[in-house]
Amino acid sequence: MPPPLGPQSSRAGLITATVVSIVVAVAMIVVAVYEGNVASKTQTSLDQRIQNDRTLYPEGANGDPRIAGLITNKEQLGASNALDAAIAQGDQLAKLTGGDTTERAITQSRALIQDVSGRLGALNNQKLIDFTLPTNTTLSAAITSLTDQVSQLATSRQQVQSDLAAAQQKLQDQAKAQQAVLAQKDDDVKKANDRAAKAEDDAKNYQQQAAQANAALQASANNDLKKLQDTIAQLTTQSQQKDKQAKDLSTRLTQLMSRLHMSRVNPNEPIVQHADGTIDRIVDQNTVFINIGRRQSVSKGLTFEVYDKTKGIPPLGNGLADTDMPVGKASIEVFNVQDDTAECRVVRLNVGEQLVVGDLITNLIYDPNVRYSFFVYGNFDLSNSGTSSPGDAEIVKRLVTQWGGNIVDHIDINTDFVVMGKEPEVPQVTDPNDVVGQNKAAGARKAQKDYLDIIAQASSLGIPTMNQNRFLYFIGYFDLAKR
Repeated sequence: MPPPLGPQSSRAGLITATVVSIVVAVAMIVVAVYEGNVASKTQTSLDQRIQNDRTLYPEGANGDPRIAGLITNKEQLGASNALDAAIAQGDQLAKLTGGDTTERAITQSRALIQDVSGRLGALNNQKLIDFTLPTNTTLSAAITSLTDQVSQLATSRQQVQSDLAAAQQKLQDQAKAQQAVLAQKDDDVKKANDRAAKAEDDAKNYQQQAAQANAALQASANNDLKKLQDTIAQLTTQSQQKDKQAKDLSTRLTQLMSRLHMSRVNPNEPIVQHADGTIDRIVDQNTVFINIGRRQSVSKGLTFEVYDKTKGIPPLGNGLADTDMPVGKASIEVFNVQDDTAECRVVRLNVGEQLVVGDLITNLIYDPNVRYSFFVYGNFDLSNSGTSSPGDAEIVKRLVTQWGGNIVDHIDINTDFVVMGKEPEVPQVTDPNDVVGQNKAAGARKAQKDYLDIIAQASSLGIPTMNQNRFLYFIGYFDLAKR
């Protein structure tokens, strides 16, 4: 049992205990502060790691069967964890598709599928295949579809090769048959050559015979030629005599035509200006009677131009000019024929004029005693519309024949009157490359020349020539033609 402490010893123990307590407390505080710092750093590191891990896998990844598969197969892939296993699988897939990285492998796979689709589309457009890849297909599906197609093509190729072998065998058989035919033809050619050689010998013999015959024929021909030359000389002498006779006849014909021209009816003379009849009675301003009828060969529809009895019928004048037209005071048309008279309607009556008994009537075509011959040429414009046509020429010819005249198809000394249509106009074509226009102009120039030649021919024979309007006035048909 220790000795009891005294007061001094108790105070020292108490101080010591206090100091120890303080040291222990300080030590505990230091340890607590240290542990707190360590825990804080550990938590911060843990939070950072969690944050980093979340960039690698989502929450709940441990329940994903794909992650579980990676964990199961990590050892086979030579990986220590699922992430390394996934990276290893990606690298293997990249190498399998030809890329060095997963991203590039995906890009190359998509480009490959698009390129293959494009090529297949081009082959489809060329009708070489009938196969396309589905839209948005996978590389695996594309490879499977292409494998199926290649299999079909291989089968088709095998069939084609079989058909080709059969065709080659057929060609070989045909070649053998052709060789047999050629052998036969060679034999035929040899026989033909033999026949040709014989024919050549025969031809040489014929040539010798022909040369002998030709010599004899030449001698005979020379004799005949001399006789023919003598005959030609005689015929030449006779021809010269005939030419002299023809020249004499031509001279006589010219003289006769000159005399005929001097005796031809001239429309400027009173015999042409002689009236066919007169107005015998006036019913009203629209109806008159004339002093000729059925016995004078008047027919229904016949027209006359009416001239003043004191002024008479005007001369023909310049028959082709459009001036000094033989316009009468009126035009009439027969609509009722009796024996010695005819009732007529007034077709036209000039303003300020009045018909009187005794006014003269005339129609160039009509004559009860003479059948005049008319030559009608060209295109006519009876309505004065500015457009001429062959159809109007036929109307003029019909009027002539209908009213007692005669139409001839050429001009000679027996022609009494020539009626000319519109003169052809030649278009101006300035473009030398306008073939159609140049041909049209050439045709128009020829038509114009033919037109002028007709006028010159009529003039040389002294035949009265007149244009369309002058002719229509002289037959009283000018106004009816325009209707």
